[in-house]
Amino acid sequence: MLERPPGYRLTESDVPWDPRYLGLGPEPAVHSFAEFGDVPDEVLLSPVAVTEPFRLLSDEGAEVALRIARELERLAATDVRSKRMRGCTYRSRFFDGMYRDPALLSYLSRLAEADLRPHPVGHHRVQLNFAPEELSKAVDVWHYDVVAFDFVMLLTDPGPMKGGNTEFFHGTVAEGEALLRAGRALPADRIIPVAYPAAGWAFFQQGHQVLHRVAPLAEPYPRISLVASYYCADPAFREPTVLPVLRKADGQQTALVEWASYAAYRAKAKLESFLASQPDFGLPLSEVRDRLQACIAEAEQAVSEFDRADDGYFVNLG
Repeated sequence: MLERPPGYRLTESDVPWDPRYLGLGPEPAVHSFAEFGDVPDEVLLSPVAVTEPFRLLSDEGAEVALRIARELERLAATDVRSKRMRGCTYRSRFFDGMYRDPALLSYLSRLAEADLRPHPVGHHRVQLNFAPEELSKAVDVWHYDVVAFDFVMLLTDPGPMKGGNTEFFHGTVAEGEALLRAGRALPADRIIPVAYPAAGWAFFQQGHQVLHRVAPLAEPYPRISLVASYYCADPAFREPTVLPVLRKADGQQTALVEWASYAAYRAKAKLESFLASQPDFGLPLSEVRDRLQACIAEAEQAVSEFDRADDGYFVNLG
């Protein structure tokens, strides 16, 4: 288990992760971005957009996950977007072990057609989303993610639930964002619900390029979902790198310490790539300088964040 930041404690109901809690299968159908419209290749980490639901946890694993999540709900905070709890791997050995399980990571990498790794930012690893008290409020608004790939798993039984569907837009982020910012609704026939068969089932997505939300509940229901996000070791370094939404996650110190590690992780990989192609005496000096500068640009941006006092921002698409 990772070292926990000050103030983080394990839940009373927590248990160590055991591989028997994993129940992967069946292999889901995969939808590519070719179905969604024209998405620039330079922003895609693979052709994979979303999958159909697949089983992730065994029945026993789903029961344990729900018990821990209900305990963590007592600590969850409501923001402008939803009621949620970040950094769950700091509070649960079960969630931390599930997230890092080699069989799960291999399975997700195969689905993604990409090299996935645990995210260097701890608050991105496992997040819980809880139902809002107001029925008129969406469980989570239309948005796209600030991470490369993630799975969204329902921890509560979908059978008795009325409304509260996870949905994604069958189109590009640019198209959907333009409609919402213009005050128009997304076409109903292009809003695709995720049909979870049971608790412990998930769907997987390249979240930074898929517009998605959780619709309002029609009746009160203690709905809980889990989002687990992964870093993509992409040779072109196209992984999203958005800090401001996390600047004050559980306190400024925690968020920025995590981001400093992330920036160093990225800079190290870029510098190693740079060194692999050097020395190249045929390049103009200006290009060598620009390539070297690009290796440390994110680290320099992270350093500048330490002097900012605001809480960051959140883009609400509605």
